[in-house]
Amino acid sequence: MAKIGRNIREQRMKKGLSQEELAERLYVTRQTISNYETGRSNPDVEMLTRLAEALDTDIQLLIYGETKKRDMKQIRTAVVSLAVILLLYVIFQKIAGYEEMAVRTRFEMPGISLFMKFTGYPVLFLWAGSAATSLIMALTGGKVPFSARKSLVHKAVFVPFAGSLLFMAPFSISYVVIKVQYWTDLLLYPEKNSHSHGFTFGPLLNQIYLEMQDFISEYSSGIYMLCFAAGCILWLTKPEKKKTRRPWGGADHSNLLS
Repeated sequence: MAKIGRNIREQRMKKGLSQEELAERLYVTRQTISNYETGRSNPDVEMLTRLAEALDTDIQLLIYGETKKRDMKQIRTAVVSLAVILLLYVIFQKIAGYEEMAVRTRFEMPGISLFMKFTGYPVLFLWAGSAATSLIMALTGGKVPFSARKSLVHKAVFVPFAGSLLFMAPFSISYVVIKVQYWTDLLLYPEKNSHSHGFTFGPLLNQIYLEMQDFISEYSSGIYMLCFAAGCILWLTKPEKKKTRRPWGGADHSNLLS
């Protein structure tokens, strides 16, 4: 019954009425309207009918609330995103399997799989969390739970994740560069024994990168789930698009030129 109270309040505010004004139309006290809206008391069928007439709405709307239309564009975008994410995940898992075999048989240094572990998969899981949340919200018509401090929550999640990914990017990209160099040497100089050599970022950074590599390798599943959750929160707290205004307030000023 608390839902009926919320529906009454929403319809009253849509009509621009105060509790006192609605109470006058129904010949009741303002406290009665307040009790209905807060769920302290419940209107009977007769009062619901009178409320619907006073608010110029349907009684079913007061009982069940508004049913939101599904955003088909948002649903399509989310489904396509999740399909692309799944496809990329499968492709890179296949590459990781190939590189693992190359490590065992030819002692080749893995490149793409390490890049994905430290940068690619965190980004994919962030994207997956955002796309999954978008799909669920579009299908259910759910409301965003964050309202008061949405911007603060968004920054609190975005800044550390973006900072971590940017910090690890040079280290993970270096593996791809090493792999490309190895393949290039193999194609241009097949008779030469090519060996992969790592990049150096200085003693301090190398130590930090290696410790982070060990940490990510050990707790990769938990880190990826954390990235997925962060993606969900980032979607829920994303800033709303600003509506662009036309010059002159959008009014028709063609008569000024005649």
